[in-house]
Amino acid sequence: MTPTPSAKRQAPSGARRWTGKELARGTDRYRRYLALFGLTEDTFKYQTVCHVGCGPLGGVLSVLRGVHSAYRVDREVDIYRGMGCCPECGTVKAMAEFRVVKMEAPLLPINRRTGRSPVPSNSCDAVFSLGDVIDTHWMVTLEHELRRICKVGGRLYLWWRVSEDTKRHALTAERIRRIFKDSRWKWDTVSQGADLPNLFPAVKAMWTVLTRVGLCN
Repeated sequence: MTPTPSAKRQAPSGARRWTGKELARGTDRYRRYLALFGLTEDTFKYQTVCHVGCGPLGGVLSVLRGVHSAYRVDREVDIYRGMGCCPECGTVKAMAEFRVVKMEAPLLPINRRTGRSPVPSNSCDAVFSLGDVIDTHWMVTLEHELRRICKVGGRLYLWWRVSEDTKRHALTAERIRRIFKDSRWKWDTVSQGADLPNLFPAVKAMWTVLTRVGLCN
C-alpha cells in the first residue's frame, strides 16, 4: 500500500520502523489465537471479518487468507498513526516485505463514549475481541457494538483476562456471562488457561465462541 501524503505528515520524523522480526512475532501471536479457537488461516474465505481492538497491524486479519471484507477497528487509531506504526504511516516499510497480506482496509476508530464504529450493522460473519477490554464498563459498551455489527448466526470469538480483583468494575467471568446474555448470544464451551497468546506473565485467561441470536436490542 502506498502511504498517502497526509499519513506521511502524521508520522513523526523520529519514529522508528517495525523490524521484520517484530512483525513476524506479532503475526505468530495471532496464529496462536486461531489455534486456541480451532481455526485456520483459511477458515473465513469469502466471508466478512472484523477485529475490534486489533492493534496497529490488524490482529487476526494480518494472518487470515481469502477474506471477502476486513474491518480493522481500534480505540487507539490516532495514537498508532502518530507513532508511525500502522500501515497507513510513511515510516513503516511495505507490508509485502513481511508477508502480511489483506491489509488494504483502513484502520477504523471506535468512539470511546458510545462504542460506535463505522462498521455496517449486521455485516460480519465473524468478529474477534481478544483481550482489549479490562473493565466491566467498557465491556458493556462494547457488547452493544459487537451485537450491532455481527450477523444473526455470525460468531464472536471472545478472549479475556479474568480479574480476581474485588473492585466494582473488575472484569470477572461471572460479569462476562451477565453482559453477554443468553437471549442475545448462544454460548459455546468456555475454555481457560494461561495468558500465553499475548506473551504477558501467566495470568488466568478464558475464551469462548458466541453465536449471535435474534434481533433483540
